[in-house]
Amino acid sequence: MTAPTLRPPGTGADWDAIADLCRDYRRFLFEVNPPARAMLERFYPEAAYEALMADLPRLHVAPEGFALLAEAEGRAVGCGMFRRHDATRVEIKRVYVAPDGRGTGLGRAIMAGLLAEARARGNAGVLLDTMHVLTPAAALYEALGFTRRGPYLDGHAGAEDIVRCYELTF
Repeated sequence: MTAPTLRPPGTGADWDAIADLCRDYRRFLFEVNPPARAMLERFYPEAAYEALMADLPRLHVAPEGFALLAEAEGRAVGCGMFRRHDATRVEIKRVYVAPDGRGTGLGRAIMAGLLAEARARGNAGVLLDTMHVLTPAAALYEALGFTRRGPYLDGHAGAEDIVRCYELTF
């Protein structure tokens, strides 16, 4: 694969590509963590998830949000986004790299882009969560300076055996 390029989505087709990557991410989570499937389906049943996918362009644009699309060889291979969590922090959501892009540093590049934008917008910090089984993601977040913390969303309560929560203060 050629070196991917990262850019904010600019067209409806870009947002469609991001939504497709997010759907792949959801399927991937179901596969790698079957016990988490019930939790994921409770918070994001299929219809609600599709409504969320349709709403991505509104949720993840300035001033409250941001998104990045990674492309290589004319196709979408990764994405990541954030949205406002509170007055001083954003929450990073749906960082995903397609299988053929894994192990190339693309996840790190997406995270670096998201963190740079969050800082540039004057945020004091960033929150995110990930599944316990996604050890490469957890290792990346920790290498970037994130620290583990307790639940920060209602949906995390009682799911500590499935979800890890992280925070980075700038």
